[in-house]
Amino acid sequence: MSFSGASALEKRAQKVRARVIVRVWEYRQRNYAMGVWFRLRRLLANASAAFAISEERASRLIADGITPVALGGKLHPERMIFFVTRDWAEQLGPLREVALHMGPILREKHLVLIAMDDP
Repeated sequence: MSFSGASALEKRAQKVRARVIVRVWEYRQRNYAMGVWFRLRRLLANASAAFAISEERASRLIADGITPVALGGKLHPERMIFFVTRDWAEQLGPLREVALHMGPILREKHLVLIAMDDP
């Protein structure tokens, strides 16, 4: 085998090793998450709308007896996610709607979700 052939083989082996390292890291992250991402996707699938709220409004919901979804505490940084009826959301005043996608949802610290079956 010529020297250039060995060099090409080494480069290919390095690329394979790099992909394996990334895959191992991804599996480790997924296993450490203990199903959080799956549960978050399922939570969003059950919501018809999402709204960002202030910390004061989140405190008001807690004072009114509405408990945040436990899943929010498992994210880093922690988030307060509430499932409320549309009536409750309207009582909070004007709200900023957030797209029901992971990116926009994960940018918000306090969220109100409206259930899909809420009229």
